[in-house]
Amino acid sequence: MKKWKFIGLIILLVLITSTTIYAVTTLYDAVEVEYDNSNSGTEETDVQGALDELYELSKNHCPDGYVCKSSMMGESEVQNANSPFLNGPITRGTIESVRISNTKAVPGTVLGSWDVSESQNESVIAYYSDNDSDGLYEVVIGGEGGVSAPSDCRQLFNGLTNVTSFNLMYFDTSSVTNMSYMFSNCSSLETLDLSSFDTSKVELMNDMFVYCNKLVSLDLSSFETTSLVSANYMFHDNRNLTNLDIRNMTFDSVSSYTNMLYGVKSGVNIIVKNSASKTFIEARLRDAGGTGNVVIA
Repeated sequence: MKKWKFIGLIILLVLITSTTIYAVTTLYDAVEVEYDNSNSGTEETDVQGALDELYELSKNHCPDGYVCKSSMMGESEVQNANSPFLNGPITRGTIESVRISNTKAVPGTVLGSWDVSESQNESVIAYYSDNDSDGLYEVVIGGEGGVSAPSDCRQLFNGLTNVTSFNLMYFDTSSVTNMSYMFSNCSSLETLDLSSFDTSKVELMNDMFVYCNKLVSLDLSSFETTSLVSANYMFHDNRNLTNLDIRNMTFDSVSSYTNMLYGVKSGVNIIVKNSASKTFIEARLRDAGGTGNVVIA
């Protein structure tokens, strides 16, 4: 079976208030589509067939009462590493790093910049450089005082297949309720530190790190998850993950957790908050047919 990820383009919105900059990124939604290519001898995919199945498959990743499908799903082109990043001049597959900045000032040495604000008043600016001359770009997204995330951050960084580092220190996530697919298909990423994230209001983390299959270390030590209800496929195919720090996560409200740790390597080291979290995570490892060293912080 081959697994293909097809991504429906939605919208980039950036809302600005007088005191806070909101980079609203209801960007892309995605679901897994499986095909049996055993007799085909090719890796060509039936794109239209995938689009036809997107909605029904997406419901498997969402708990009852939640909408995980955009109204534009299946109506726009399939997205991939060749798709523009934030509707800008560079494609997702040409980016090697992303940094959120607390200033919108653009250095004079950059290769290019573009306005990513909804009102097109240059309140939020993205720019890119190639400082190491390797043909891949370092991207900065900046606003004065930083960038505050909206409630829906689905697919913000999905498909950045060559990104090896994120610096999200100035990204305020305190209002986010949906982080599904936020880092999906970041397949070159080996370490990720999200210890500055505020996840106290997040309800959906479906497929958040799906296909980040080079991740070795993942620091989610700041994740406070009393609002979390769904974590289906959250770490799916993190096959090289060795260290996972979720020391503040709780799972009392989580009702959907299908294949949460499916594909995570056996022997993974996981730091958890308490005995209840330990029991929950060990059960998810068993569900996935794996084992791990789960310890209480």
